Amino acid sequence: MEMDVRKLLICCAVWALSVPCGCQRTQQPPMTRRKAPEMRRQEPPTRPRRPALDPKAARVHINSQPSDALVYIDGKPRGVTPAKFVLRAGKYRMTVVKRGFKKEDVFVTLKPGAMSVQWLQLKEKAAPRPVVRKKIYREGKEVWVRAGTYPLGAPKSEDGLWLTDKDGKKKRFVPITSMPQPKGTLPPLKGNATLKRGFWIAKTETTQGDFVALMGYAPFYFRACGAHCPVERVHWHEALAYANALSKKHGLPTCFVCSGRKAKRRCHLNTKYKETGYTNCKGYRLPTEHEWEIAARAGAASARYAHPRKMSWYRQNAVVSYKGCYRPSKEATFRWDDPEQSFAVRCAGVQLVAQKQPNKWDLYDMYGNVEEWCWDRVPAPKDAPNPSAGGFRIVKGGYFYSVHYTLRATYRRRLHATTRFLGAGFRLVRSGEAPASKPTTQKAKATKKGQ
Repeated sequence: MEMDVRKLLICCAVWALSVPCGCQRTQQPPMTRRKAPEMRRQEPPTRPRRPALDPKAARVHINSQPSDALVYIDGKPRGVTPAKFVLRAGKYRMTVVKRGFKKEDVFVTLKPGAMSVQWLQLKEKAAPRPVVRKKIYREGKEVWVRAGTYPLGAPKSEDGLWLTDKDGKKKRFVPITSMPQPKGTLPPLKGNATLKRGFWIAKTETTQGDFVALMGYAPFYFRACGAHCPVERVHWHEALAYANALSKKHGLPTCFVCSGRKAKRRCHLNTKYKETGYTNCKGYRLPTEHEWEIAARAGAASARYAHPRKMSWYRQNAVVSYKGCYRPSKEATFRWDDPEQSFAVRCAGVQLVAQKQPNKWDLYDMYGNVEEWCWDRVPAPKDAPNPSAGGFRIVKGGYFYSVHYTLRATYRRRLHATTRFLGAGFRLVRSGEAPASKPTTQKAKATKKGQ
């Protein structure tokens, strides 16, 4: 039996070796090497030849200490020091500017084929003076305006500006009405205004700190300016609501009835003052247009200040450095002497109150900084879609981005009562008793002796 098994295994092995297997290697044809392509000899690249120098051109080498200063030729940036230029023969103005140093101007006359070398030593700028803040007048500082008859409007000499032509020889009178005006500007009032009763008016505009303390929220755009900056971006109804809150704080009657919260707040005059008159309310309120203009003039016949830079914040001097300022687009701004010339305002915004000189009645910032809401209502423009919720109201005084010729007592424009404009704030007034007159020197001495 064992022999049969061995024979069977041997037969199977022989049979398996005789059958061809599919995994056997196939012979591959021998590899043939490709001939390498013939390498052509490349000639070295030739440098581009410099164009021949124009016989009418000249060379300029300019350097500065310290270097890396910007070079302007006739007002156009051309490079950084040290720099070399090829210019046509002629006269040029070269300006070298570097941050922290005074700019240097050089006037060069170039002759054909000549070379000019300019070396400039830049001088460092003096350290900026520390900003000295004046005393800020807070809430409670008010001025009494007596009853009487006061003029409105402006004299004919102030209806325009005398401007000098570019050649500096001829002068021409340009009416203000022909100059660009803000949207919503209205014609000025004329004649006289009669006040039947005197009133108290705040020396400064209402500040952000006072508003937040009473109202509990801050709708302002320029929050980074601080608590002593005027309120802005508040609409007419919010100003009335603040007046009510201030009247309650001082124990005075409220002049308005308000409902709603924040931007949706709506106010109207108390019914008992509709019959007796708006100015009869002894609480805090917004001034009428006549009251505001009389206070801004401070008894003067002129409708504008003689030195606006010293007394107002406007487009030429309201530049700020805090975050969140107003960055206007590439818009032309006007100089005091020539409105046809322009300059750039980098970053404008509201300023601290009471930093400029007051008018003769000791009132600050009547022109500029922020426009101020008044009580008076005016007709809506023709293109207004069904005005409601208070209609259109008067704002006076101009704001931080106003042009200089709008800084006038006669300037007036309309805004809708629900408009939150970043240049609109307010100043409060109140009707009350006149201040007690001070005793004369003789009476004062007699009183002391009697005591």
